[in-house]
Amino acid sequence: MRVSTFTVEGQYNNEHVKVLMKDNEVDVGTVGSDYLSPEELLLASALSCLILTIRYFAKLHGVNIKSIEGYIEGDIDMSSMESLGEYTGMKEIRYHIKVESDHKNVPDILNLAAQKCPMKNTIEKGVKTKIEWIIKNENP
Repeated sequence: MRVSTFTVEGQYNNEHVKVLMKDNEVDVGTVGSDYLSPEELLLASALSCLILTIRYFAKLHGVNIKSIEGYIEGDIDMSSMESLGEYTGMKEIRYHIKVESDHKNVPDILNLAAQKCPMKNTIEKGVKTKIEWIIKNENP
């Protein structure tokens, strides 16, 4: 097994979180703000991962693909944030993928990519999470 660890840092800064990943800064805010929301970043990650996974398997299997385009949408019930015990995540995510190719094995590549896409699998199957809380108190 080859495990890769990915890291991201963030700090709250005046109504948004400044996130640092691979020397790139991204400002992340709440839904409805002028910043990208965590939900939009999740969808962007999911869509780009599936497109890149399609490209990876097409290249691996010698299938020529002229273009890949995608659109993704996800539904979340924002009122669930106000109710204790209610699920607050995405209710459904829908991918719309357009692939241009005349190769007969494209459907096999698409099925393989759908099965192997890391972000899609993480979203569908869930992932074990751990939170380490560090609380600083200036007035002991």
